[in-house]
Amino acid sequence: MIETRIKQAINTIKEDNKKALDDISKSFTEVKTHIIALKKCFDTSKEEISKLTIKLNEVISDNTKQTELWNELTYKEDDHKKNVITSIQSLQHELRNSQRCNNSKMNDIEQILNTLPRMSTPLNQNEGTGIPNTQVLDIENSQLKNEFSTSFHNLEPTMGQALLKEVPKLKEWPHFSGEGEHDHMSFIRGIDMIKEEFELPDRLVTARFNTLFTKSAHRWFKVETAFESSKFNADKDKALPWFCQQKDRLTALYCMSEFMIHRKILRQCGGDLEHAVKSRTTEQSSAEDIINILEEVTTRTRIGSSRVNFKAKFNTPWKDSVDKNPKESSNNV
Repeated sequence: MIETRIKQAINTIKEDNKKALDDISKSFTEVKTHIIALKKCFDTSKEEISKLTIKLNEVISDNTKQTELWNELTYKEDDHKKNVITSIQSLQHELRNSQRCNNSKMNDIEQILNTLPRMSTPLNQNEGTGIPNTQVLDIENSQLKNEFSTSFHNLEPTMGQALLKEVPKLKEWPHFSGEGEHDHMSFIRGIDMIKEEFELPDRLVTARFNTLFTKSAHRWFKVETAFESSKFNADKDKALPWFCQQKDRLTALYCMSEFMIHRKILRQCGGDLEHAVKSRTTEQSSAEDIINILEEVTTRTRIGSSRVNFKAKFNTPWKDSVDKNPKESSNNV
């Protein structure tokens, strides 16, 4: 009996050990599969990290290139500004030297004129004119002073032409395209610098805008000048096409409310016509309302027309009595 029990216990122990070994082997296989999966995830993450590092290096290299280009551009811009300033200073120095030369020439001429003898009788070439020789010398002296005048604001035409030749050509002036983000600031500064250095009048600077404006800025300038030059004339223009064309120009140029667009267009009518239309409209009036009012005012009252004929008849009691009874009026007199 004891032996059988011992054998049964041994068998149960063996079975338990076998089950434990089977469980251990299963757990080892599961751990092995988990390790393989983790290895795959690590490999994929490693590849992604390597790709990200490559992209990051590319971005860093691009940024370095852009910074280098920006530094080059700023250096070139500073160099160009320095060259412009030096050229302008040299031109100013040349102008001052020319003024000094003219001053010295004028002083020499005055000294020569002062050393000339003062005759009491006129010369042969001045006979019959009745002008003494001293007055002739004074006139010549004043003419020479005017000829060699060195005041910059009171220059002679020849001197003004010489100074205008020193002004930079249009190719060297700053141009404005209207397509950059802040290029209008550099354009304004360049124009102001040239205007101040050469003391150019505003009329001469604005006359060059048609050439200095390029691309979209040139188109904007043409539309702006077309709007400003188009004044409403009741004899030539019709209200509907003129108003629509002006509105299209303003909407292409500015971002304004409809009320401000209408007010800006009515300013082109001018004077009495503008007042007549404004007094008949409100802020809520549409473009159709304004066009109808404009047509009504121009057709009925002829305001804004250059061919208005006023034929007023003034009937006074005195005139009526004279016209009706001329005999009675003469007898009373």
